[in-house]
Amino acid sequence: MNDVLRRALTGAAAGILATGVMTLEFAVAKATGLLGEPPPKKLTRRILTLVGHRPRGAELQLATAAAHVGYGAAAGALFGLLPRPARSVGGGVLYGLAIWAVSYAGWIPKLHLMRPPSRDRFGRPTSMALAHVVYGASLATALQKLRASKLQGNATEPFARNVSVPSSADKAVTVAPTPTVPAVNGSPSPSISRSGER
Repeated sequence: MNDVLRRALTGAAAGILATGVMTLEFAVAKATGLLGEPPPKKLTRRILTLVGHRPRGAELQLATAAAHVGYGAAAGALFGLLPRPARSVGGGVLYGLAIWAVSYAGWIPKLHLMRPPSRDRFGRPTSMALAHVVYGASLATALQKLRASKLQGNATEPFARNVSVPSSADKAVTVAPTPTVPAVNGSPSPSISRSGER
């Protein structure tokens, strides 16, 4: 597999894991009353409404989850392509904050999908910034773990290929020699095969 594609896919997998951790932070912020309606849900509903569809109930929940995981996976794939020094935990935190700035302080208010942080409800901008810090740190950590496991697997693969388990057909078969009687008059005597005879 191409190295660039491998790095992107590993980053996408790490992004999905980090999105799950980020969702837990959303749940805590919502429980404290700081978040209100989670922005991923609000954005999904408004974007789909713009294209003529108004999802509700379970449909909205499913669409929100798919959009959020997809966005997290795409951001993770891009992170996986960054130079190695930028993929540290500290780099992940900065990356998460950059996503928050570009999204919630950038294209989202410009498209009038949500208010800018300076005009949003109290507590939500802080909660969202913290959620993206959690996402970035989790992304870097998950990526390091996934890459380490892949490297370990690649290191043991040649050994695994060279180790063979002998089959039953390869086992040595020991055949007892047929006893013979010393030669009489210069010619060997026939072997005695009947049991019980001496």
